Amino acid sequence: MNHRIAGLLLLCAITACALAGACGGDDEPSPEPTTPSPTPSAAPANPIEARQALDGFVAALAAGDVQAAWRLYTASIPGATLNHRSDFGCEFVAFESEFPRMKNLFQRLAPFETVASFPIEGTGTVELRVRGQDGVEYLATLRRVEPAESYRLLFFNSGQVSQVPGAPDPLPSPDDPQGYCGIWTGGR
Repeated sequence: MNHRIAGLLLLCAITACALAGACGGDDEPSPEPTTPSPTPSAAPANPIEARQALDGFVAALAAGDVQAAWRLYTASIPGATLNHRSDFGCEFVAFESEFPRMKNLFQRLAPFETVASFPIEGTGTVELRVRGQDGVEYLATLRRVEPAESYRLLFFNSGQVSQVPGAPDPLPSPDDPQGYCGIWTGGR
């Protein structure tokens, strides 16, 4: 009986060695460990680039190009109008509805003179205090949604704090944007 057990143990040992060699022997190189690609760091705040983005937005409005204006708006997702970044603004349907009013507003106010710029380091945001041809100053907030991308318009408003947050004060003209997309002459 001891010979039988010894034979079985020897057979098991031989089988285990054969399986170990076939299943993962040392003749195959082990895969190289992969290192994650570094995430791009935010580009430094640049008021000149932010102003160029504002000018591009105004030019798209003047040309009547809703798609180009949408691409320069923070809530847009490249290649898609049905999806949007809700944390950065309104959806395309609301933007498209406000578009003629935005066009009217910016035709009346542009060109703008930059009065001051406020780069907010580490956030990808630049605020521009601009003066319209009506002599009134407005605050334009532009942001890089992704760290290495160009600026896009987030807000355009009077720069004043709203009397009632989220409610227009005073009510804008029906020909001007109503503020659904953060672009209007009222408070922030």
